[in-house]
Amino acid sequence: MSLPVVRVKDGVQFARIAPGGMRILGALEAAARVVAEDLWITSACDGGHLPTSRHYTGEAYDVRALTPGQTVRVVQVLRQTLGPQFTVFYESPTPSADVALRAVGLVNPHATAPHIHIQVATGVTYPPPVQDVVTTAV
Repeated sequence: MSLPVVRVKDGVQFARIAPGGMRILGALEAAARVVAEDLWITSACDGGHLPTSRHYTGEAYDVRALTPGQTVRVVQVLRQTLGPQFTVFYESPTPSADVALRAVGLVNPHATAPHIHIQVATGVTYPPPVQDVVTTAV
């Protein structure tokens, strides 16, 4: 029996991994174990995204879709693990025939293939800035 892991497609570039990107990598490792399948990162800091994409800041990754049931489960696990500071969805260039995939997905005609997209949520700084704590001597 093999141990499910996170793998990286040849040519994928990790020019930068921000703290949010590191958090995503940890969540992907956990999701691989839950679905008992390797998860393949197909895009990190690579080209092909809008200039404002979190891919370029090391805060977003694309992962190859699995079977519909496994894909839905990975999305669910990632959403639960990462929480509201992150956005996770199934992205496809055409609408899926699968009802469960449609429930966790969005159609992007510019997507090159169906995949799971994970990123730090729009408008969120991860980790949140540390608040200055003023201490006084007692």
